[in-house]
Formats: sequence, structure tokens, C-alpha cells
Amino acid sequence: MSFTGRDTTFLGHSVANDGFFPDLVLGEFQQLHRIPGHYADAAIEHQVDFARGEINSQLVARKTLWVSAGHQSLLAVDETDGGSRNRDYLAAVYYRAKANLLADFQTMSRRDSAEDLAKESDAMYQRLMANSQKALRRLLGKTTSIDVELM
Repeated sequence: MSFTGRDTTFLGHSVANDGFFPDLVLGEFQQLHRIPGHYADAAIEHQVDFARGEINSQLVARKTLWVSAGHQSLLAVDETDGGSRNRDYLAAVYYRAKANLLADFQTMSRRDSAEDLAKESDAMYQRLMANSQKALRRLLGKTTSIDVELM
């Protein structure tokens, strides 16, 4: 039971992935990222699925390298090099999904507190997206947060 007096229930299904990257367990996302129980189940599922698509599209070239090296899944990549790519993948998707959920919630709220939320939400959105981007950069093999290109 939560502090609101409502039972805390978590979604019991997953968002299927492409077979290489792990499926995304919605209840795990809700628990790890403290997603409030009053968020619509469909909104949670939509944002996790949307974030999955964004992250997967940025990992296409990297996935191709892993598959050509003989890895059938991201978990298999971790097993061969003792890495934490599976954890980084989940972080990249879940932080992005939470950022988008919070942005959605801000636009739907009509409460007096919505104005205060709007003031704080941009900073929170930026922080969550930065966390997602850091995890994505680790997956891409980038160890710094700065890229330089020769023009």
C-alpha cells in the first residue's frame, strides 16, 4: 500500500523487443523509477515502447558489430566480456521513458500544483535525458561525453 492509501500494483507484462535486446518488464520499470500508480497503464507502456524504439535506432550499427562478432543477444555480449551493457541498455530506455512520462504528466495536470511542476520539470527532464544519453554512450563504447570531428 502506498502513502495515498491506494494499493500499489505494478504492470505484469513486458514490452517485447527484437530478440537481441532484452524485453522490457513494465513492473520493473515502475518499481525502479518510482512511477506513480495513478499514471495510466497505456501511457506507461507507450512511453517505454517509444523509448525502446529511439534507443534501438541509435544502436543499429553497434548491434550489427555485436552480431557479426557472433553474439546472439546483448546478454551474450556481457557474458563474453564481463560488461554491464544489459544494465546500460535498460537504464538508457527507462530514463528516457520516465523523462517523457513526466513531460506528458505536466501537460495533463490541471491542479494548482501544475505551475510549480512546470517550473521544475524542465530541469528534471534534462537530468533524466542526460542519464539516458550517458548509458547510451557507454553502449556505443564512448567513454567521454564529448565528441570531436575533423571537418
